[in-house]
This record gives sequence, structure tokens and C-alpha cells, in this order.
Amino acid sequence: MLSSPQTNYFGKAQLELMTTIAREIAIVIHNAELYSFITEQSLRVSELLEQQRRETSKSHAILQSVSEGVIVLDENQAVVLFNPAAEQVLRIPASFMLQHTLARLCDYRDSAASTKRADVIYAQLQEGLLALEQGVTMGSRMLELPSPPQSIVLQFAEVVQPYGSRYGCVIVLSDITRAIEADRAKRDFITSVSRELRDPLTSIKGYVDLLLIGNAGAIDDRQQGFLHIVKNNANRLTALNNDIQTIGLLDSDRVALSLEQVDLAALLTKVCRSMGQEFACKAIGTSIEIVEGLPMVTADPAYLSEVLQRLLSNAVNYTYPGGRVVLRAFLHSYDLIQVDVEDTGVGISPEQQQQLCRRFYRADNPLRGEVDGAGLGLSIAESLVELHGGTLWVQSEVGVGSTFSFTLPITQPGQLEE
Repeated sequence: MLSSPQTNYFGKAQLELMTTIAREIAIVIHNAELYSFITEQSLRVSELLEQQRRETSKSHAILQSVSEGVIVLDENQAVVLFNPAAEQVLRIPASFMLQHTLARLCDYRDSAASTKRADVIYAQLQEGLLALEQGVTMGSRMLELPSPPQSIVLQFAEVVQPYGSRYGCVIVLSDITRAIEADRAKRDFITSVSRELRDPLTSIKGYVDLLLIGNAGAIDDRQQGFLHIVKNNANRLTALNNDIQTIGLLDSDRVALSLEQVDLAALLTKVCRSMGQEFACKAIGTSIEIVEGLPMVTADPAYLSEVLQRLLSNAVNYTYPGGRVVLRAFLHSYDLIQVDVEDTGVGISPEQQQQLCRRFYRADNPLRGEVDGAGLGLSIAESLVELHGGTLWVQSEVGVGSTFSFTLPITQPGQLEE
């Protein structure tokens, strides 16, 4: 404050002096505010850096401890993370790869076998990275390594920073060698057991038939009833054994299709007639609706007949006496034929439809206790349809009935149309 006992004492000189003093004071105040702001920002940045350091340490610790191998590359394909699991899976030390480009894999020379493995690993990783560059944001591929044999699933994903720029990519390696070996051992065991069961079952059925026709002497009605029970159960075991054998062949990709030109209308009629006794036993009415001029299809007639028999048998088993089954075929599109098996049976709920083709699954319904089976029929039918390049699906309503449908390509890939 500036004061004077005289009126109108202050003039221009005093105003300029006060203005100069005010400016200096403003600079001091501004500097103090700026200092406070910088101090606050420094503390905030320090907190953020500490938080980021903790998160980075946490992420690094997690990646170091996970059971899957993890490799992180920057935008120049330099390895910034190579966790212990990746060392164990690829059998390459992390110290050899860290802070080096992926191409360093080709320089790994621990032994002749390891050199060959390293070359295969590098080639597969490059293919995965190339797929990422072509726009595939996430992909996986199988890596088969020699000496010793090893199966590894590689999964690739981009690493995108918060502001949208691409930092690099992460590669996850899952060693599934043991799982594949266990699955193979399971298939071999099932195949072996199924093969061993086949001969005893054949003998049981053969001798039962001999007894029933009286080759071993006369038998009374009571004994005949017992033998029929034995025969029926032997047939059940034989059917189950055949299904298990088929599942084993499908799992091991040993099902070879014998493709030929098939008159689908004639095949549908033949299969439906072959099941006439099953329809008659439950007084189920049948009808065949086939569009005129249906073209020939390229398919395996034996396997196609098996698909139709399983679907028709399923329709008969889960339809009440006096119901109806309709078998129809028509053009789904210019290159696909659709076959429907429609029944007026118990129907299937939407929840059960999701699991219907899962192996050993049997939907819960009022007729389930009256039907034999292990829940493999629809699974086998679906696999055989897919082998032909088709698709199987179901539409159903509880208490109304079900329609099982599948499509078949008119021609198989690589076949020239006449």
C-alpha cells in the first residue's frame, strides 16, 4: 500500500512505480504456483512410475511362472521375454535368445539334432508372424519337432499399446506331446480290446444259433427263451463293439471313403425298406418324399446307408407306437442335397440339442429306459456326414417331434462334373 497525507499527491511516476512492483510480485507468485504444480506433477509421475514398475514386475513374475512357454517380441522381432517354460519346451536357453532377433535361432548349434530342431522352429514361427502381418490378429498352428518327437501348439497374438500402436507380438507355446501320446495309447487300447471281443462274441452267437436250431439236441420252450436272451445281449454287445471300432477308425483318420455315383432316391428307398420290420413292430407309419429329377451324388454308399440307418433307427426308438416317420430328399442349393428324417416322437429340449452329438450322451426323455445304446450313434453319423463334406443338424420341439437333417455335396472336391 502507498499512502500520502496530501490530496492528489500521486501522479504518473508513482503509478509506474506501483505497476513495476506489482509485476515483480506477480512473477514471484507465478513462480511459486509453477513450483507447486511441478512438484505435484513430479510426485504424480513418481507414483505412476512406481505403480507401473510394480505391475511390470507382477506381469513378469506371472509370465516367468506360467506352465506355457511365452515369447514376447518387439516391433523389430527382438526377443524381450523368453520365460523358463519356453526354455523347457523348445530346449533352447533364454540367455541365447534374449535381446537378439528371432533369426538368432538359426545360429543355435548345440548338436546336429538341435540345429535341425531350431531351423524347424524358426520356419514355423516366421509363418505365424507372417500371418499376423497379413491381418490375422490371432492364430495358432501345430509345430511337430523331431529328435525327440514333440508336438507343440503355437498361438500368436499382437501386442497393442493403449494408444493403438503395435508394439510387437506374443507367442504362447503349449507342449501337448503327452496328451497326444495318451490319446494314442487310449485309441490303441480301445482298438485292441474291441478286436479281442470280436471273436468271443462271434463264437457265442454262432453256438447259440446252433442250439436254437437243435443241432445239439432238443430244447424246451424255457431253454429257448434263455437262449434268445443270450442272443439278444450278444447282438447288443456286438453292435456296441462295432460302434467302438468305428469311433477308433474315425479318431485315427483311418476311414477311407469308397466314392462312387449314388442314386440317392434308390438308396433311401432301399434303407427304408430294410427297416420295415422295426417300423411294423411299433406300428409306425412311413413315407418317402423325394423330389423328381434329384441328381446323382458322389458318396460312399455303405457309409451313407449307415448314416440313414442310424437316423431312422433313432426316429423309431424315440417315437411312440402309432407315430409317423417321413424321409425326404431335395436340393438344398445348386451344389448340395438335403436329406430330412422327420418323426412325431418325444422331441428334444434346446439344452439337450446342444449336446446331442457328443459321444456317450443320451438325452433324457420318457422313452430313454426302453432304448438300448451307449450314445454313439449320432456322433458316428455326424462324423460320417462331415467326411463327405456335409453338415448334420436337428430341429426339435418337446412333445411334437424331431427332424434330423444333413446335407451332401453333389460332387466331391477335385471331381470334374460330367
